[in-house]
Amino acid sequence: MIDPFYILAIIVAVGIFYVIPIVIIYFTYKFAKRKLNGKIANSILTFMLIIFLYISYADFYPLENRYKRNFEEKTELNFPKSAKYLEKVSANSIFDFGGRMYCSKIEISENDYLKLENEIEKSNFIKVESYTEEMDTDVIFSKIKDSEIDKIYRSRTSFDEYFVIFLSDKKTLILFYRKWT
Repeated sequence: MIDPFYILAIIVAVGIFYVIPIVIIYFTYKFAKRKLNGKIANSILTFMLIIFLYISYADFYPLENRYKRNFEEKTELNFPKSAKYLEKVSANSIFDFGGRMYCSKIEISENDYLKLENEIEKSNFIKVESYTEEMDTDVIFSKIKDSEIDKIYRSRTSFDEYFVIFLSDKKTLILFYRKWT
């Protein structure tokens, strides 16, 4: 059975992050239409709707820049210039209530791979034997056999963890971040 508090939390989140902004946009448009001419009011409405839709879209589907920034924040290393995203998945919407998850599979040059492996070994990351898989990440992890994983490094705090998983082909990495509340 679904927890009634979870349903209430979803209703409150939708109200705060979707209904209230739409109501504000509507009344701003009505006010602008009364005080200004129609073209300016329509321009204001269009601008506000574009911003609202962009923020809503980016909440559910983060741009590659957010994955890159997450890597740099958690590893304190520069993102490899040769990186190409093969797959990426996230769970980062208002319905996750503060929780966050980014998982990406990237391909980099062999030089960048070896350099990054060396930098990770010298950093605060700890070599571990396994990673924490989530339901949302099975898209990426289901295609990988355990024998393809070369090394797994993890950095963990009390509320989040970041994995850098090196695959044995010496060019592919899986970067996995999750935060819980």
